[in-house]
Amino acid sequence: RKGGLQSLSQEERNLYVADKQGFIEYAKEPGFKDYVNQVVLPSYEFHANMGLLGNDPSPAKFYSSRILWDEGMGTLAFNYVQRKPGMTMVVLEGADHVKYRRGTVGRMERLARTNNKDFRVKSVLLNPSPADSLRPRDSPLSLELAYEGGSMPLADVVWFSAPPPDSLIPPSMVVRGAKQ
Repeated sequence: RKGGLQSLSQEERNLYVADKQGFIEYAKEPGFKDYVNQVVLPSYEFHANMGLLGNDPSPAKFYSSRILWDEGMGTLAFNYVQRKPGMTMVVLEGADHVKYRRGTVGRMERLARTNNKDFRVKSVLLNPSPADSLRPRDSPLSLELAYEGGSMPLADVVWFSAPPPDSLIPPSMVVRGAKQ
């Protein structure tokens, strides 16, 4: 997480950022700035307060490292699956990399579109809290993030390992397997 893109050699950049133009354009897509301001930068505050960012933390360095991390995970996963036709891959990663399809998930989808590949990516958010959906503690989940001109889904699937409290379930959510 230290140094970001500028700290990598050209060989490392090519490994983690295979689609340079797509990498640049991705940050210009509708909703991306909202994702950064509401998910990535608050994560910076958390990591900085925990002392996890070294001696010289800054939001700019964190942002640079974070988007490189997502791009690298997306690129490596996409390339691996492309070498193994018919394979299903499950990537376990932190919630902030899954939320609103702007982390690794969206980057893998962009690589598939760019390379004209039939490649499906589904996001699953495990045991989310209201804070994961940018809501106060005692609120129901919000299943999308609105931005000017549209909205982004929290995830394709929200999965609870145990029945969540009723107060967490928004009226629009379909609960499967729940006792009626």
